Amino acid sequence: MLNKWISRCVFVSASMLPWDAYASIHNPTLIYYSGFDTIDIGVHSVFPNEAPGSQPFGLTLNGSAIVHNRMTGGSPLSPPHYIQIDNQNDAPNQILLELGGSGVEVTFELTYAYSPQPGVEESSNKVEIYVRRANIEVLVDQVSESGFFVPEPEPGQPSPEPVPLFDTVWTERTVSFQGAGVGDEFSIAFRSGGILDSAGGYIDNIRLVAHRTVAEPATFMLLAAGMGGAASICLGRKKGPQNRRKA
Repeated sequence: MLNKWISRCVFVSASMLPWDAYASIHNPTLIYYSGFDTIDIGVHSVFPNEAPGSQPFGLTLNGSAIVHNRMTGGSPLSPPHYIQIDNQNDAPNQILLELGGSGVEVTFELTYAYSPQPGVEESSNKVEIYVRRANIEVLVDQVSESGFFVPEPEPGQPSPEPVPLFDTVWTERTVSFQGAGVGDEFSIAFRSGGILDSAGGYIDNIRLVAHRTVAEPATFMLLAAGMGGAASICLGRKKGPQNRRKA
């Protein structure tokens, strides 16, 4: 009986919490998106934010990367462009996304597409993702795949030698990490981890989404008021029949 009473109270208190309060906690916010489609082919240092409605954040992706299209390096995941994170003069290139403090603790979900460069060994196709916060850099993801494949052998013949991929082979990857609080700036770096000069993996469709992990004080007040009201209703219903029997 007590369990049923508690269940009814929890259900009623939850139903009293407005939908907007739930949305403020759980509704994801698109912070940054780039398919590298608003820029020209060549070497670039700034990649504008292409996410609709995200301009108030004023974020850009900057660094050293080579912009490709289908004619220069393979097919993009979303036409017309993608970028290559390569080594240059035996040093890794990188692109950097810098963000300021959000004012509340958030969890970020980073999604991006990766393809190895055709004709390049796995060791030189590595791309590493770092998050830097409070001057501490942490590796949150890395990917490296071969730009070669082994054809199916003919019946009765030995396995053939690997040959270069004919085109890009895109896979989507997602990584989550804790974001920044008040005044806590941080950055996300896409960095080459390869060893061969002028070679490296391809990146397309970078997407960064923020998920609120801490409710606002007003939300807690609404929740407390709803639970208090629900408890009063449940207690009144529980006491009612006893009072009638005593009378």
